[in-house]
Amino acid sequence: MVGHAMLSRQYRLKTGFNELLLTNLQSLPNGIYFIKASDGASYRNGKLVIHHN
Repeated sequence: MVGHAMLSRQYRLKTGFNELLLTNLQSLPNGIYFIKASDGASYRNGKLVIHHN
């Protein structure tokens, strides 16, 4: 797959479990996006599907 970063954000995390709410994504076109989250020591990957009506 070939791609590039569409959006980059930084959040301050607390110790323990965290939940991130992604907002203001209207500028991204419909599609499937891969998300990578890191705390500097470990990484989590996920998939985001955007479908604007």
